[in-house]
Amino acid sequence: MDNNEEKNDETTKSLIAGAAYALFFVLAFLSVRNHKMDTLIWNVDSAKHRPALKDNGAASPLPYLLLNRFKGRLGNKMFQYCSTLGIANASGMQPILSLRTKGAREFQSIFELTPGHVTDGVFLRKWTYIKENRSIGFMESLMHKRSKDTKIAGYLLYHQYFDHMEPLVRKEMTFRKNIRDRAVTMLKKTLHNIVKHRGRTYKDVTYIGIHARRTDLATYKSMQDGVASPNKIYFMKAMEYFKSKFPNTVFIISSDDRRWANSNIRRRRTDAAIVAGKNIPAVDMAVLGMCNHSIMSIGTFGWWSSWLAGGETVYYSKNPIPGSSRSKRFFAKDFYLPQWVAIP
Repeated sequence: MDNNEEKNDETTKSLIAGAAYALFFVLAFLSVRNHKMDTLIWNVDSAKHRPALKDNGAASPLPYLLLNRFKGRLGNKMFQYCSTLGIANASGMQPILSLRTKGAREFQSIFELTPGHVTDGVFLRKWTYIKENRSIGFMESLMHKRSKDTKIAGYLLYHQYFDHMEPLVRKEMTFRKNIRDRAVTMLKKTLHNIVKHRGRTYKDVTYIGIHARRTDLATYKSMQDGVASPNKIYFMKAMEYFKSKFPNTVFIISSDDRRWANSNIRRRRTDAAIVAGKNIPAVDMAVLGMCNHSIMSIGTFGWWSSWLAGGETVYYSKNPIPGSSRSKRFFAKDFYLPQWVAIP
């Protein structure tokens, strides 16, 4: 055998060996993907961290409903997470939030989430996909039973997705201790000057939280889209509404435009104080959530602040502008709770 034949022989053997290795890895991957118990690689024992869902007769383990990626800021994320919990509960599934994005890890650092609802594991399953249709508001069809592992996408901005499990959602949306402590400290410091100077005690006062969102939604571009940002007349009406019901009130104001809030809401009132401006959003929301009742402007941050407070809530009824592009993807009748009070 000459040198050329020997070289050809060695090349052929190398190609055969390489093909064999490639086939081995393909078969190994398919085996892992199709194996019922090995579809999710956990950093913790998944069997110990499955949440206790409503007994619905589904086979165990339940199919997964995966929230893979957040959209928007804190209020939007809260809707997406809580709606995923509610949809999973109604459809007989295991809710999971992937922690493989920075936004999800930040979210976990804010709230005391149930361990079984989050994972930083790697998913190797075959997924089906569902996505909300933003042109129809609350989608009852998302609540239907499902038997396949599913990824869900959308803003999911409607409370009907999780109303049926409100106690669990409130437990999930408990701020971590470091955030609660900062909020309590700030609230006490703010109230000291107001309440003590008026000769009252903390127990004699009804606290009304006010959220005034301005910087991004009071712009010309937002107005062109159909956003109607509340003006000072709305806030005055809302404050008088609560003053007529609770004469001894203190208004706690949070706004992303401190100067505007000081000039148009607080003005020279001795019964109001601004608490926002130097905090992370979660601390401001925690402060508003500690109030007895709420005045919200627009947006999901104000919605969740009011929902967490749990008292009576007043909202601005002129948003969005009828017939605008925003009105075709935002449905006020589904967004606000039916018992909340609309003021123009």
